[in-house]
Amino acid sequence: MNKLSNSLKALKPKSTPKLFVIDWDETITNEDTIKLVAQAAYNKKQEYEPKFDHFTDIYLKAFNEYNQDFTSKYGERDTIEKEIKFQTGMQNVEMKSINEIKRLRLFEGIEEDEFRAQANHVTLKPHFTDFLGKCQELKIPVIILSVNWTKLIMEAVLQKNGFKENENIKIMVNELEFVNGISTGNFNESISIRTGLDKLNIVNSLIKQYGKTCYIGDSMTDLLSLIDSDIGVAIEEGSVIESIKKLNFPIKNLSEAEELHKEEVYVGNWSQVINLLNKH
Repeated sequence: MNKLSNSLKALKPKSTPKLFVIDWDETITNEDTIKLVAQAAYNKKQEYEPKFDHFTDIYLKAFNEYNQDFTSKYGERDTIEKEIKFQTGMQNVEMKSINEIKRLRLFEGIEEDEFRAQANHVTLKPHFTDFLGKCQELKIPVIILSVNWTKLIMEAVLQKNGFKENENIKIMVNELEFVNGISTGNFNESISIRTGLDKLNIVNSLIKQYGKTCYIGDSMTDLLSLIDSDIGVAIEEGSVIESIKKLNFPIKNLSEAEELHKEEVYVGNWSQVINLLNKH
């Protein structure tokens, strides 16, 4: 975690990232897609009870209790150290609803293709596919890193837009357990990306592997990775922006940045990220 508190020199203007790590929901997509994962189950099991509100209520109750307890002990999350401490405890919060989903077998019996079909309901932010095409042209690896529950919808969305996983496009996400293409109702335990701290640990490993890394995200699970990466870009209108301000971390519009500093987070859109690549 030392890099979170260490200052580095400005990145050279013509220094291109060696890797892009990108959140999925509401960073690449216009709307959250976890609800589409759940909807695949309810489409098939229309009489299934309880409805999805049951699981979201469990999460919200656990989160509110944890947040209130944390605030009473440590005050507002207005430092990076407090945010790290907070994220450390979020694993238990996230697993409350996940364990209930497993217990009640929400996804049991759902076929892989029934998840993939939900890709028809996903819309992408403007110019993301242009960005991805540019990265393929420049042979810059892109890793999609998400706390979502399966990559099946993501794969289908990419395929609809002319892309697929290859040596320069990877997806890292939680995954359901499948036997012969049918979900058992459990989650694959070989990977767990549930919290912002999980993301940060993966990003730091990727930085060691690839070198200079640009992280792009929009929400609280992206906060630590945005701050700790060599270049952090918060998608405009993302909820994480207010949290960055609360930490008094410098923010600058990407279109106004002449040099890219580790000590700043940039706010921008996919068109501006493409311009960054064209310049550098």
